[in-house]
Amino acid sequence: MGDLVPFRKRRKRWTRPEDYGRVLPTETWQGRPAPQRRWRAVWRGLRWWLALVVLAALWVLWRDAIAYDPPAFLEGRPVAVSGPFTRCGTGRGPQCVVDGDTLKLGERTVRLVGIDAPEVRARCPAEAAGAGRATAALLVWANAGPFELVPRLDGPTDKYGRELMTARRGSVTAAQALLAAGVVRAYAGEARAGWC
Repeated sequence: MGDLVPFRKRRKRWTRPEDYGRVLPTETWQGRPAPQRRWRAVWRGLRWWLALVVLAALWVLWRDAIAYDPPAFLEGRPVAVSGPFTRCGTGRGPQCVVDGDTLKLGERTVRLVGIDAPEVRARCPAEAAGAGRATAALLVWANAGPFELVPRLDGPTDKYGRELMTARRGSVTAAQALLAAGVVRAYAGEARAGWC
């Protein structure tokens, strides 16, 4: 017993845990995972899936620009439009309506997103009559007062080179008004059905 050194107080401090090596958290030596570590492990497992979901959503928005109004964070600078619209064709004005989903502003051609209208170059009499109704409805909407055309930030175009935009007056879009009138149908990026 003579070779044992008595426990002594160090200069105003007792022996510190560092003196004995690394001190493990209570959760570890009792076999329980620490709460922060559990959430960290869950986040590590979920973050890649969340990133994939976000990328898939952005890809759908990019690929199907013609089908959806852009979300607010993807909207470009709105273009103010006012003045009279006429029907495109002989004797048309600088601003005209091509059909139920297309406008011309001088040299610019704008395709409204989210709707599908019957084509003016119809395959049958029913489509020709529907095209006439849709064109007349868009002409009435365009002449009802000033509105704005809202592009997407990346300025997409369709396969015909038409700019894809949303026509909006206040909180109501032209697409909503035409859908409510029953002269067009919603377009969500799938293959378009015929009108005949």
